[in-house]
Amino acid sequence: MASSQASNEGNATPTESYSHDVEKGGFDQTVERYDTRATTEEPFHFSIGKWLALSGLLLGFISDVYSQVLVQNSMTYLNAKLGPTNEYPWVGQMAIFTATVPAPVIGYLSDIYGRRNFILAGSVLAFIGLIVSANVSTIPRLYGACAITGMGAAMHQLAIPALSEMVPRHSRPFAIGSFAAALAPAAAFGPVTAASILIHYDWTVIFWIPFAINILAFILTFLFYHPMNQYVRYEGRKASQQLLNLDWTAAVLVVMGACLALLGVTFGLFQYPWDDPKTLGTLISGLCMVIGTIPYGFIMRNKLTFAMFPSTVFAQYRQFTTFLFPILFCALVFNTTSVVWPQQVHLLYTQDSIIAGWYTSAAPLAGIFFSPLYGLIFQKFARFSRWILTFLVFTLTLLSACQATLSPTKSSGSLAIVCLMGIVYSGIVVGMTSYMQLVPHRWLGTAFQFDVFLRVIGSSAAGFAYSVILTNKLTELLPTDVAVPLAEAGVDPTVIPQVIQALMAGITTSPALAALKPEQIGLAVMGLQKAFISSFRIIYYATIALGVPCIAFVALSKSFDNLLTGEVDVKLVEGLRINPETDTGDGPVVAAGGPWL
Repeated sequence: MASSQASNEGNATPTESYSHDVEKGGFDQTVERYDTRATTEEPFHFSIGKWLALSGLLLGFISDVYSQVLVQNSMTYLNAKLGPTNEYPWVGQMAIFTATVPAPVIGYLSDIYGRRNFILAGSVLAFIGLIVSANVSTIPRLYGACAITGMGAAMHQLAIPALSEMVPRHSRPFAIGSFAAALAPAAAFGPVTAASILIHYDWTVIFWIPFAINILAFILTFLFYHPMNQYVRYEGRKASQQLLNLDWTAAVLVVMGACLALLGVTFGLFQYPWDDPKTLGTLISGLCMVIGTIPYGFIMRNKLTFAMFPSTVFAQYRQFTTFLFPILFCALVFNTTSVVWPQQVHLLYTQDSIIAGWYTSAAPLAGIFFSPLYGLIFQKFARFSRWILTFLVFTLTLLSACQATLSPTKSSGSLAIVCLMGIVYSGIVVGMTSYMQLVPHRWLGTAFQFDVFLRVIGSSAAGFAYSVILTNKLTELLPTDVAVPLAEAGVDPTVIPQVIQALMAGITTSPALAALKPEQIGLAVMGLQKAFISSFRIIYYATIALGVPCIAFVALSKSFDNLLTGEVDVKLVEGLRINPETDTGDGPVVAAGGPWL
């Protein structure tokens, strides 16, 4: 009977095998049988052609990271050159906004229509955005240019799923870790590079560097990245007709929800108070729409041909769906290093922009070089992958809380903890991204883009939460720690608000400071540091509440050792080609009315 059942399964149609496997709760066989024509277990060789194709994908990603990091660390200077305007923080937010909002939908479409054209289109958009950015004369025009660049970045992010489907499944953790390490020059040295450019060169170099990298990325991708049979076809329909069968409701929920949520966070950070109806209304409605995609996807998973959230993912929730929450929470915990740490450095340690850049780069610089090692660890000890991740999440939470117990006035201890947090978080990113890239092949793009999407939402939420805590605590502490001591030292009470404002903004030439004696200024600085240190400690302790549920989710997940097979999902037409034949008709075809996964 067992052999008869195996024989029947081997001859089953894609739709039949899908229904049978969902009943068992195992999706692995579904993927193998459904994508038989798209996968291979032949010996894998990383040839020169694959290296060149991968180099093109990697350089496009590096271009976007450089562009984002350089602009974010140059906004004050750009505002002085092209402004000034109080809305200049929108420059850095605009690229993040347009790179994040459409990302899951772009990943979903690339799973059906292939990734190559999207990645090339991303390079074209980046060309336009960077050229315009280098030639603008006003801040509002820079908004638009950065928005175009961000759209290109949303498409370049498909490099990770493109890499994953090029290599055997058992090699994906190491491939992902190596890819992350290759981003080190941009992610880790970006702040220092930005400071050096602004001191020694014209500000337009900030945009010409990623532009040059992007040119090379486009050339290599166009000539060497030619995936075979990358399209999913719907039986009896043209590619354009498939559009009518896509899951547009989920797409609208994700895009509109993310748009409103990020807009609400941006309003709260830069334009309106956090309790303003414009801020709360957009933020809450956006989050409800984004969270609503999960129950919607669960309900519609078996009712749509091209569901954005296929049934196989919900069936194996312990290896995929469970990690959506830890991805978000870990980003919240780790982003104390990007929200609180830079302020701590500027206020307590140094005002030198280059030295501060090195401090700010400490976490990514320390962690990013460990990414390949983590990839090897997850491959070697895949059967313990969930416990490795549980330990890393616990350690990250512990380190963040430890920041509150050290004396923030001593940089060495705090710097060591920040570096350790970077090392630990790089392992968390490699591990969780590996889970997201071991999903069924035809959900690779969607899964990774949701991974990125949640990390950015987590970063934005960190900016929101930590800024609210910092503002509220400073409002409570500044009168007792700064205002009262200054008044007792003989400073005119009507001048004290201007003194505090000048010190917080670093305006040493302020008339309010000029009227004070040196000992009065020293008293104000000491009080200001005391207020900030107390506020920082509250934030660091608050991360415990975020880390504990994250630890629980990861501990209840399932290791991915059963998913590390020798299959390669997509072959390349290797070598330098202009327009090779990549569609042999052997790609996956969805039966009319049948689910695609």
